[in-house]
Amino acid sequence: MNLVCIPYHDWRKIEAEGSRTRDSHLVHHFENSAQVDTVIVVNRPISLPEIIANKKKMAITGIVVFEKGGLKLYKVSDKLYVIDYLTTDLVSPVLQKRLWAFKSFGYDKLYRFFNECLAFLNITDYQVFTNNIFSINFIKRLDKQKAVFDAYDNIVFFPGNQDIVEELKAAYNEFVNATKFWTTNSTKNVAYYIIAHASKFVPAGSVRIASNVIGNLNNVAFKTP
Repeated sequence: MNLVCIPYHDWRKIEAEGSRTRDSHLVHHFENSAQVDTVIVVNRPISLPEIIANKKKMAITGIVVFEKGGLKLYKVSDKLYVIDYLTTDLVSPVLQKRLWAFKSFGYDKLYRFFNECLAFLNITDYQVFTNNIFSINFIKRLDKQKAVFDAYDNIVFFPGNQDIVEELKAAYNEFVNATKFWTTNSTKNVAYYIIAHASKFVPAGSVRIASNVIGNLNNVAFKTP
């Protein structure tokens, strides 16, 4: 199986901190799984101002095996590749802040490069696992039967996200129709998503608990229509 992963955190942060977060831990779990042939990480688009402000590295550790139009495909290990998009736009990321994360995942440039990377790696069949709520505009362009959304945190409730609450709610609703399954990391989240806060996340009845939980993840899973 070939697996496309979209972590919530920037790969540079994952490199610096190791498998400390759920998304990074799962990527490395998949990389080490005998059931997975290749893992392709679609790194969240990043800007130069963010790199400078957070003192991040310009390049990802690995070998650039393919690049085009400012996007690069890094080979990190025998089974792990990372698609990195460092935008040349210095203005939009600063002005739009986290809204730019939603928009940048929907750029044609990123989607085209993703498909070119698949062709470069001779990959014709794959599954998608995203931890990133901001990736909805990318996920919507894929076959929903291939995609799983890991709704591991209710980030609408994060104090720092109050300025984008409506956009986050809309994204959760769109993920219902854009993915085959949802996973999460606790039964408490089940209550948040489909019981107590159903009106804030997804319409009542549109997501139901599935019996066939994805193997080896030990999560609660939701099945979408």
